[in-house]
Amino acid sequence: MAQSPVKNPNANLPPLVVLGSFLTEKKREFVSKKLFEFGLVRKEYFDRKLGHQKKDFTLKKFLGKRYRYTPAPMTDAEVDQIFTLIQTLMSMSVKTNQDTPNKLNSQAVEKPLQKSTALPLSLLGILLVIIGLAGLGGGGFAAYLVYSNAGPLALELAAVIGATSLFFALSLITLARILRIVRALKSSR
Repeated sequence: MAQSPVKNPNANLPPLVVLGSFLTEKKREFVSKKLFEFGLVRKEYFDRKLGHQKKDFTLKKFLGKRYRYTPAPMTDAEVDQIFTLIQTLMSMSVKTNQDTPNKLNSQAVEKPLQKSTALPLSLLGILLVIIGLAGLGGGGFAAYLVYSNAGPLALELAAVIGATSLFFALSLITLARILRIVRALKSSR
């Protein structure tokens, strides 16, 4: 038993009459998206009296009202007018965009991308870092030995030795970094 094709009662009407509401809704969605891109939106707060639903208002202030960003309400004539304006803007931007790739390509051929240069290393800088780390390790070990002897002032003395070794290590590492920066500045001139 074959089924006969279902005839739509609107099949005899012109397509624009049938699709008119669909087209205006799609225009309204397109215009709304473009208005969001341009930042032409307003903050609308949740109000049950106006028939709003909580799921539509996802943004919420801390201990405040729910809100969302929406474009201002528009009539169908305003939607059509804004749609034509957006079309003209898009057609104008396409013409200017056709010229820019050629300019960008010519600039790319002339100037290759510059890589970020690393700061130069020096033997003195490496030596300062190694001595700083060795001082930190040695000071930490000395502080541990003093603390483990359990003398009357062992904890205070261990803290002073540890802090001094830390200061010594950080100052040498900072000097090594300053040396690298000075060498980089000197080589760039």
